[in-house]
Amino acid sequence: MRDLSFPAMGMIEGARALAAGLKSTDPAPEGFGYYDLIAEADGAMAEGNAASARTFLRQALGIMGNDPGTWLKLASASLSVYDADFAARGRTDYGLASDVANAALNAFLRTEGTRERASALAYLARGLERRHMWRESIAT
Repeated sequence: MRDLSFPAMGMIEGARALAAGLKSTDPAPEGFGYYDLIAEADGAMAEGNAASARTFLRQALGIMGNDPGTWLKLASASLSVYDADFAARGRTDYGLASDVANAALNAFLRTEGTRERASALAYLARGLERRHMWRESIAT
């Protein structure tokens, strides 16, 4: 991808795989639509429950995965869960770090606005940092 200053095709494939798999890995509960799940996620984040927000956001993106704002929310919630988990257990979770980076990259790929792209890149850098991909994090 020419907008990133490092070869990112492997990461793009990971981000696309996440997006494609959410419908089957994180199915929405019966009777919940996309906007219901976003409202639940927003409420969970307001209550400081990033883990629940993350679940709702993954379910929402399984229904409609083209909203860059929702991908940014998922990156934020995943980062919060990662940081809380690290603080509590003192060890890293590669899967959560990958979710931060993949969600941010999905947001980046779906938006053209400068502010949103900058936010996506900031979350991407944080996710890459937590994956110990220092060179890519700095370049981002």
